[in-house]
Amino acid sequence: AGSQTEIRAGGLRGGSPRSVLAAPGALRIHDVALDGRLLLSREEERRTIGFRRGGAAEKDLCWTSHAQVAALSSDGGSALVTVYDDRGSGTGTSWLRGTDGSAPEALGPGEAADLSPDGRWAVVLRHGGSDTLALLPARGGEARTLVLPRVERYHWARFTPDGTALVVSANEPGRKIRLYLLDLGTGDSRPVTPEGVGFLLPLSAAGDAVTSEDLDGRTRLFPLAGGAPRDVPGLLPEENLLLWLPGDTAFLAARPDEVPLRVYRVDRTTGARTLHAEVGPSERNGLRSVWPVAFSRDGAAVAFNVSRLFSQLFVATGAR
Repeated sequence: AGSQTEIRAGGLRGGSPRSVLAAPGALRIHDVALDGRLLLSREEERRTIGFRRGGAAEKDLCWTSHAQVAALSSDGGSALVTVYDDRGSGTGTSWLRGTDGSAPEALGPGEAADLSPDGRWAVVLRHGGSDTLALLPARGGEARTLVLPRVERYHWARFTPDGTALVVSANEPGRKIRLYLLDLGTGDSRPVTPEGVGFLLPLSAAGDAVTSEDLDGRTRLFPLAGGAPRDVPGLLPEENLLLWLPGDTAFLAARPDEVPLRVYRVDRTTGARTLHAEVGPSERNGLRSVWPVAFSRDGAAVAFNVSRLFSQLFVATGAR
């Protein structure tokens, strides 16, 4: 609906600017000649979702524009995806799609955050007049609205490995962001990090701690039962921790700005690292980013967003 950017003209002495040229995509001026010719480009961003298991060939899971992968099921058989409106905005709708390429299934409104370990539930965030957190059934059942008392805004949520609770990034009115543990059986909740520590990274495979950044920007493990946070040896300052592997003896990490994404397996004890996977499409034309990414529990399967930018260069005459 409408153009992303258009070329407009305005008088040097004021007055309302007027449209000169509009088109699908984004228009960008590169130069203007004295005779009125314009050197301009039309730019179009295209986003897709790729999937790969081990050394198998890449699959394209995207069926629409402006879709973003949120999570993979534990076995890598399903991908949880948010689809935004045709301008890439709005609160979004959550979908589930089999990584075998089967037809996608709409789960309901809300920004997808995570899939339960048994694949039965998706947790979604709904922003609007008042934020809500909801569980949507992926395999039968009734949707549930979840409540954290006094919370003003929900930022993200992840299931614990046993599926009995959520770790939620949220903030109360007038207070800083922090992480909370929400028991799905009783509805009880309590904070598990200090105020200001609310960047929700993966939970340990054992489910006893959550990864986040402390007040000094260091990535650390915060025990869910309380206690002092623990360091994460081997993680470089510019890397994001992506997954704790079974047994918690190693984790996967990558720099989000790398294209393609080089994912390393890092030994938690020694800090030794080996290349686990190079994530990205085989076709690199127009490639801008490979982010975000989501792994199966064992790290063997990965789904990833691919952003490409294509442009066409024009000389336009007769601009007034």
